Amino acid sequence: MKASKRLRRFLRSPARHTLLTPGRNCWRTESVTQTGLLVDGGDYYRAFYRATQAAESYILISGWQFDSGTALLRGADAEHAQGKIQLLDFLNELCENKPALRIYMLAWDYSMLYSLDREWFQDWHFNWSTNERLKFCYDRGESFDASHHQKFVVIDGVLGFVGGIDLCASRWDERDHRPDNPLRVNSDGSNYRPFHDLQSYHVGPAAQRLAELFKQRWQIVCGDCLDLAAPDRDPGPLVFDPSVALAAQQVAISRTEVPQSRSGGKPILEIRQLFLDAIDAAERLIYIENQYCSSEALSDALIERMRQLRRRRLEIVLVIARDADAFLEQLSIGIAQSRIIRRLKQV
Repeated sequence: MKASKRLRRFLRSPARHTLLTPGRNCWRTESVTQTGLLVDGGDYYRAFYRATQAAESYILISGWQFDSGTALLRGADAEHAQGKIQLLDFLNELCENKPALRIYMLAWDYSMLYSLDREWFQDWHFNWSTNERLKFCYDRGESFDASHHQKFVVIDGVLGFVGGIDLCASRWDERDHRPDNPLRVNSDGSNYRPFHDLQSYHVGPAAQRLAELFKQRWQIVCGDCLDLAAPDRDPGPLVFDPSVALAAQQVAISRTEVPQSRSGGKPILEIRQLFLDAIDAAERLIYIENQYCSSEALSDALIERMRQLRRRRLEIVLVIARDADAFLEQLSIGIAQSRIIRRLKQV
């Protein structure tokens, strides 16, 4: 409770805006009427299910990975559900029940290195076995070594979800992360290890900006210009329970984008720059909770900050996964991560 009160006081403090600079470490700042966090897949999937049931005009879903059979509700929630609970069946049912509703899904056109972990022929399955107003498109970026990693949802331009959780296999879990949770299973009945992540929610004009981002990306990779009218309904009260409600009245949107070869533009690295600026501005504590720690740029920034002896001594808390989930990740990330952590400990 004390930590929560300190967080709210910090978010109300005028100093919170000084770090954010549009054009440098964020695309823009935008107002919100409600905002907060949904911690772990159980809270997020439940919120997604209830919020999308209230959709009237459109639902935009962007992700790194989707799985059609992912159960959005489990346990008592599933027992009291009034309709389908598996992702694709649920979305298709929404279209069938709401003649004016359109749903657009944008997913990374993954590398063949990930093919064993993905649902095959997904573009055919999502487009040809569902309502015609449910559209699925693969994000086929022009850079071979880049991936579409934006995980956000926009509902009618009034509510947005942004964070690290995909609507796919092996992501749902509850806050206690107990090792023997019988509900933590995939659609094929297989168990998986505890999984921790979070999603944020934003009500108000910020959701319209997220819709704008989705519209831009859809036109680039799918060739269609989406007609997304301005919101014509009041967002009303939240239809889900947040894990943590925050008092902030503004949020910033930061991006990472690879330029199109025809544009000749520069890459957008706002997210990385925001991390670098935040590390440099830290006075007492940096808490980092992440799946991996393999960025040379961020580790260099941490080391540079620690070596600034004239400033207050800095405490750094780093929480990461004990090991990578797959052999490919162990090769691509594990080695770099071990080297970086060794450097940080030495400093």
